Amino acid sequence: MSGKVMQVVLPDDLAQELSASVARGEYPSESEAMSVDELRRLWQEGIDSGPGRGLTIEEIKVEARRRRAAG
Repeated sequence: MSGKVMQVVLPDDLAQELSASVARGEYPSESEAMSVDELRRLWQEGIDSGPGRGLTIEEIKVEARRRRAAG
């Protein structure tokens, strides 16, 4: 597959979680942690969810952590 190489800056907590996933053997490398299909699915999920609710980044992080803890 051809494409464009891009750099993404992750928040420290997400970068640590990604590194830990690789260390646990869940992924062969950090660059392979997200598949193109998964990124497309997540992108579409975001589009399908409708317009944003005007939350601050801190409110978004709190909600994401709540959802993750809920399982």
